Amino acid sequence: MPDLREARTHIRVLRHMDEGECLERLRRAGDWPRKQRQAIKDRALDLIAQARRQGPGPVEAFLLEYGLSSADGRALMALAEALPRIPDAATKDAFIAAKLDQGHWEQHRGHSPSRLVNLSTMALTLAGRMHGASLAQAPLRAVLDHAVRYLGDIFVMGETMEQALDRSCRSDLAHYRHSFDMLGEEARTADQAESYYQSYLDAITQVGRHAAGRGAVAGPGISVKLSALHPRYTPLQREWVLAELVPRLTALCRAAADVNVGLTIDAEEAERLELSLDVIEALLAQGGFQGWQGLGLAVQAYQKRAVGVVDWAAAAAKAFDTPLVVRLVKGAYWDGEIKRAQERGHASYPVFTTKGATDLSYLCCVQRLLDWPGLIRPAFATHNATSMAAVIQWADGRQDWEFQRLHGMGSAVYAAVSRTCPCRVYAPVGRTRELLPYLVRRLLENGANTSFIHALADQRIAAEDLVNNVVDEKPLRSPPRIFHPHWSLAQGPDLSDGETLSSFCQALTDLSCPELEAGQGDVDSLVNDAVDSFPAWNGRPAQDRAALLDKAADQLEQKPELFLKLAQEEAGKTWSDAWGEIREAVDFLRYYAAEARRLFDRSTSLPAVSGEENRLRLQGRGVFVCLSPWNFPLSIFLGQVAAALAAGNCVVAKPAPQTPLMAQAAMALLYGVGVPRSVAGWVVGGPRSARLWWRIRPFPGWRLPVRMPRPDRSIPSWPPNPVPSCR
Repeated sequence: MPDLREARTHIRVLRHMDEGECLERLRRAGDWPRKQRQAIKDRALDLIAQARRQGPGPVEAFLLEYGLSSADGRALMALAEALPRIPDAATKDAFIAAKLDQGHWEQHRGHSPSRLVNLSTMALTLAGRMHGASLAQAPLRAVLDHAVRYLGDIFVMGETMEQALDRSCRSDLAHYRHSFDMLGEEARTADQAESYYQSYLDAITQVGRHAAGRGAVAGPGISVKLSALHPRYTPLQREWVLAELVPRLTALCRAAADVNVGLTIDAEEAERLELSLDVIEALLAQGGFQGWQGLGLAVQAYQKRAVGVVDWAAAAAKAFDTPLVVRLVKGAYWDGEIKRAQERGHASYPVFTTKGATDLSYLCCVQRLLDWPGLIRPAFATHNATSMAAVIQWADGRQDWEFQRLHGMGSAVYAAVSRTCPCRVYAPVGRTRELLPYLVRRLLENGANTSFIHALADQRIAAEDLVNNVVDEKPLRSPPRIFHPHWSLAQGPDLSDGETLSSFCQALTDLSCPELEAGQGDVDSLVNDAVDSFPAWNGRPAQDRAALLDKAADQLEQKPELFLKLAQEEAGKTWSDAWGEIREAVDFLRYYAAEARRLFDRSTSLPAVSGEENRLRLQGRGVFVCLSPWNFPLSIFLGQVAAALAAGNCVVAKPAPQTPLMAQAAMALLYGVGVPRSVAGWVVGGPRSARLWWRIRPFPGWRLPVRMPRPDRSIPSWPPNPVPSCR
């Protein structure tokens, strides 16, 4: 078993590992004997057969009829997500009418084996016919409001903890254990965090009273989100989080231990994983949890780091002499993780990009969790028959583990195992407004065509196809290559990695900012030089101009330190905003370079035209003035300049007076790669910029401006804004 430091190092290695290499490791670990594979497959087929005899639940039947890949399904998703949040009747009516018009409801009449779904289809069909009548608006609105609330009730145990506890005692749920989750995404303010904290404390008290001494293993428990307990739960605020969140979490855990109920820390976005491990280590270091078997955490199998986190949990349990419950889930934030990695230009995704890889990761984690009896008490959260069959096969009669399912989902497949295997229901609790993000994630996750729950309900899919774990799907392109072969997306670092952030902090500490140049040239000279240089620059091949922009983009991406420092100290940006500024500037440079090449290639393939038309098609227009704002001092500044230069124009640029150093550094970057100073000049705000505005007026068509005369000294001027220091 690795120690804590070794486990954390392995987790960081897995985060940045290529997906193909990570998957190959899983394949080697998952090379189980043929006899064992066949036993798992036979057991899975039996579970599927039993589940299909049971019939689909209401949600499965609904999602089967209204697939989320269809226009009808998307319209219903929009209704479910937005309708409860619209405050006034008129807006609700307009929204309902728009969504009803998008559906083809009559095509679904009588298709579903579910009576409830067929009744819903009849209601939608009737609503679609009547929504134009003013007298029908109020009852129609009430019916759809009720339908959305009913859908929420399927996924949510109750609006209050009292309702949820009462519902858990009903005959269809009484044989399950329960873990109650107080719905609420992350806190945005300290008051919200305090409110969530009090809600968790109250929930622990109520659940403890309801548990009646059953203990943390057999009795009910609660799940908490760390992001709900602190308004700045991000890696960039690590010290603040550890100082304020750990005492709050410790108090909740001690309260749960006092009444002997379980408390599981939910998994959230991948960027928060390392911070959550820091928090849990600090919590365990407080001590005093010996004898309590209820402390747990969730591990997401779709993360490339999942196996490493399982090893870390075992190492932490041993190091702090506290057994841990590990809830193994597939993960519910996949779309967000993919988009976030692309948006930030990470070298790789933190999650597997194919379902088969996630399923394999889950099975490898299952086997790993069962290897640590006494240290880890596994909780296998899954609705997949193959995963469930593997757990039962490998557990081999042991009872120191449990299955978990989502409330409202998987009832058919769990009917076959809930009487013989320990099972717990993950039961969300909250009001309609609070459940919306949760509801949408559940619908997206389980409504996808690749979802096991969705496929199980579709009798047209053979059971044999459901148990075949395909892991040879083609993974997604890495974030920097999503626009390949046209251009490469700007890369950005993973700021959730402490070592990466520390290295940049040190680099910026050792870096000194440049002084602002005393003068950037007389305005009239700048303009006249640009006019004189225009014919040569415009006559330069588009590929050459594009190559200079690409070179500038590469240098900016490879050596961003000065621009990071200026973005933070001159423009007042945070780490994440500073990186976003630089990456957007890189993307602008590459985009306009690619456009210049594309338009040049396209124009050369067009039929011959007159000289006048050809000039309009291929040539620049003259000298452009580029005025940029202070809030995007690099990206918009360089974006404007790059667009003009790529098209063959010359530029005189004026940055906002609050951020002149950033403009100076940007122009130095362009000059350094070979853009002539006479082609791209710049001037700081003040009287000179006023003259610039007066001297370069919009000119018609493609005609060149004339040389500028000496300025009229009667032009009003104003004192230039003071230049901020870079300290």
